Amino acid sequence: MIVLGHQNPDCDSLCSAIGLASLFNKLGKEATPALQGEPNPEALFLLEQSGLPQPEIRTSVAGEEIFIVDYSDWGQGTEDMKKATILGIVDHHKLGDITTSTPLECWIWPVGCSATIVYNMYKFHNQTPDATVAKMMMGAIISDTVNFQGPTTTDIDKIAAQNQLKLPVLMICKPLLKRNLKLNRISNLSLLQNSFYAIRKYLKWAVRSWRSVN
Repeated sequence: MIVLGHQNPDCDSLCSAIGLASLFNKLGKEATPALQGEPNPEALFLLEQSGLPQPEIRTSVAGEEIFIVDYSDWGQGTEDMKKATILGIVDHHKLGDITTSTPLECWIWPVGCSATIVYNMYKFHNQTPDATVAKMMMGAIISDTVNFQGPTTTDIDKIAAQNQLKLPVLMICKPLLKRNLKLNRISNLSLLQNSFYAIRKYLKWAVRSWRSVN
């Protein structure tokens, strides 16, 4: 099975594909994460921080069994994706135009990040993500929710982040947020003016949470 992210891979597409493929392998279902192109700079930064290898790039999936993450529309898939067997979808956006001829597994939640859903799939299956995978998913949640300040952020995202919180994961938070600013990911002036306050507030919360579980 291929776990395939969308075109122009970002943090969530990359990290959710890695996290979900890892979960399937823990469950005895052979799965490989794949991208449809080179990850963006922020996603590459997460890979460097985690030490995980970059997933293979796939531009053709005809005849394959696939599980797609962070999208549910044909336009974000490969040109031949209609010739693949879609086994499932994980997404946090509005429902797209993908249809299938057989039933499939769908995890589509109104949350701030697909990695939040993947984490809850681990919980559903009574599994725990490896530390490096947890680091990736934590980074994706921080990125997609803009440090929990974005309009799509939910308590489910915050709980997923808190439950994954371990010291190695905590160490990625501040560098990632600084990286976001360098990439002009946060362009709203008011967010920029309050970015350091947000970082300080989040890190204080993170330290308190980490201490409470250790």
